[in-house]
Parts: sequence; C-alpha cells; structure tokens
Amino acid sequence: MLKHIRSIIVIALASGLMWNCGGERVTQSRVENEQIGRPLSKLAAAHHKAQAIVMVNLHRDGAPISGATIALARSIAGQAPDYQWSGMTDDNGQAWVEITSGNGYYQARASQDGSEIGSWSSIPINAGYKIILNLPIGGKAQIKDSYSLELEKQITARDVVDKKTLKAFVEAAKEYAKSYPFSEESETEFRQEGGRWKHESIYLSVLKSDGVIVFHAANPALEGQNLINHEDPNGVKYVQELIAVAAEGSGFVEYYFDNPAVDENGDGELVGDPIGSPKISYAIPITDPQTGMALTLLSGFYPQAADG
Repeated sequence: MLKHIRSIIVIALASGLMWNCGGERVTQSRVENEQIGRPLSKLAAAHHKAQAIVMVNLHRDGAPISGATIALARSIAGQAPDYQWSGMTDDNGQAWVEITSGNGYYQARASQDGSEIGSWSSIPINAGYKIILNLPIGGKAQIKDSYSLELEKQITARDVVDKKTLKAFVEAAKEYAKSYPFSEESETEFRQEGGRWKHESIYLSVLKSDGVIVFHAANPALEGQNLINHEDPNGVKYVQELIAVAAEGSGFVEYYFDNPAVDENGDGELVGDPIGSPKISYAIPITDPQTGMALTLLSGFYPQAADG
C-alpha cells in the first residue's frame, strides 16, 4: 500500500515540478528572480529587431491597480511624446504593451477614469526583447526582468538545460496559451510527447493557489489532486513556494524530489530515487479569465541530467 502511494506521489510531482540527479544536498530551497533592481541604463543595448513586448505591473504601495490604461511613447528630444502604444491592466495590475519601434528610451503614463494617475520617464526598451516593467505610483520605473523574444519563440522542451532556457520555455508557453483554461488545440500540443512543449521529463503543469493540480501535461489522471503540503526530504514545502513566487511575478525554486529516471540499484531498471535528487522549477502567474483566478504555470528540470 505504501509503495503504491509513493508511486502516485512520484508521478504526480514529476509532472511539472522537474529535477535532477546528483549534486550536493541543500538544506533549504532557494527562491530568486533574476535582474531585479538591475540599473535601467544597463538594459539599453542595441539590437537589430524592430519590436518589443512590455509586460507592465502597475501598483500603489504594493497593491495592484486594475482597469488602468498604460501608454508608452518614444522619448525624442525636441518632440512632444506620442503615446501610441497602450494596454489595459487586468485584476492583477498587469498589462501587455507591444511596441513597434526601435531601441531607445521611452516614457510611460497611467490613467484611470480619464485622469492621469502616474507617469515615468527614462525607460530603456530594446527591440527584440520582452521587458517586465514595474510602475509604482509615486515611485521610479524599474526593469524587473528581460529576455530575448527570439529565444522565446524558438525554445522547445528539448532545449531546456539550464535556468535561462527553462525560464524562456515557461514564458513562451504562457505567451502561446495566453490564459487558462487552455484552448483545445493548445492543450493537445502541451500533452504531445516529442513536440515543442513536452520531452521526457520536461513538461508543463498548472496549480491553483490552494495547491490543486488543474492541468498536468504528462498525466491527466492527477488533475484534481491537492499537493499543497508536500515537502522534500529537507522539509521544503516546494509547492507552496512555487505558488508564492508566481504570485510575486515569477521565480525559481530549488528543492529535492524523487527522480523517476534514476537507476537506484544499478541493475538497469529505472525505479526512482527515494532519497531525492535536486530539481529546479520556474513558476509564473497565469489567469483564468472566466473566474479571474490567478493560477501558477510551471515546469522544471534535473540539472545533473541536463549536464550528463
């Protein structure tokens, strides 16, 4: 009976919460967002692309502002700003703005009910990149993250070998799906082994904020199970941490988990690793437009498996 229960847990969490074998055991998880607080001037390098996507997070004292219009304009000396690119914030205070212009510095403004509620300047935007931009009312604009749209467009599950490719893979899946529930076409593609979105231990899953699996690309039978209190051999409640970093915008979580691809006894039979192997997962928020519910989209990989 215990062996049967253990097998269910192994399969369930191997779905979207990938890992790796080997390496030194950690005593706690590590949660991180790359490039937070990175100086804006460092991101104004030249690029040959002529398009950028800006994901704006609008907030006041940490609380998201919904129903606001975010508009961006190119900063050109001697010319009045032309706010020709805009988007509306959702319930999470997020808006997507696509810019069809070249590299440079931009201005942003936020308005609600016909009145301006905030403005920002000196925002460097690179063509060919997706920019995650925080706009706090009364504060300075901050680039939270950025990555190549070219990489995002081409990345597949087979390409996931490190944090950079893992992040690009999950972000590309969100951009492709737009929201959850997925369309029938998207869901079929996400479940297709050997396709763009699923390759062996690399695949996608979606969690509700209470820890219930609502989508599992590898095993649909696991959908509906609640994993909120699951923890690794070091006591890390990684499901809770993945949901938490997604709620903050995005992030990595490192933890230990039973890797079903491990040959525990050296006899050629892949029976898993009950001690646990290190794994890195990346989680981002995705919205259910029907209910407004914030969900967690994630995937992960086993670093040693990728190295080997």
